[in-house]
Amino acid sequence: MSLNRMMSVRFTFIYAKIFTKSNTILIIIVTWLLAFSSSIVLLIDGCSFNFNVSIAEFHFDNTDCGRFLSFYVDIVYNSVLLSIVIPLDMYSLYSLHKITQRQVMSTRRIRREKPWFLQTLLNSTLFALMLACFHTAVLATTVVTRFFLTIVAWETWLLSPQIITVVVQKEYRIPYLKLFGRKIERSTTHSTTHTCSKVTVHH
Repeated sequence: MSLNRMMSVRFTFIYAKIFTKSNTILIIIVTWLLAFSSSIVLLIDGCSFNFNVSIAEFHFDNTDCGRFLSFYVDIVYNSVLLSIVIPLDMYSLYSLHKITQRQVMSTRRIRREKPWFLQTLLNSTLFALMLACFHTAVLATTVVTRFFLTIVAWETWLLSPQIITVVVQKEYRIPYLKLFGRKIERSTTHSTTHTCSKVTVHH
């Protein structure tokens, strides 16, 4: 997503050619397949990622496969990913700042790009915080602290993109507000009708 935002801000014409509707769908499918295939590895005997009740955290099997996944996937891959994502976000921020200094005509573009960039930046920040919590958990002295630094931090990060999308993106927030508004309205109407019925019966 950081690459997507950077190209949208900095290379507008190239972005329009690459991220067409069909290409975007293809990118999403490939992303899902990669995520699914990486999870399949954990089903192989000796490569599991299990929850240890005694220390209240997940860990890889103490095997060659488990140690490989623990180091190269859990540490190296995530560290490299973070080292790429953060500079991209910073460059996007710099590019947006430069656009705002050009002319008033760029106001519409800024309004369009700002929520998407904010969403990307928040996702990247929470990802970095999750990794920091996860890898500093070894310094924790209690099981409860380790549990919060690993499991709670991890699950919070997994849930955060959906929440951030609804909060930041107006077009995604409005349907939820309408849905909850209808439910509240129906609940209020039902409650009022029920109260009126009681009053009528009482009289």
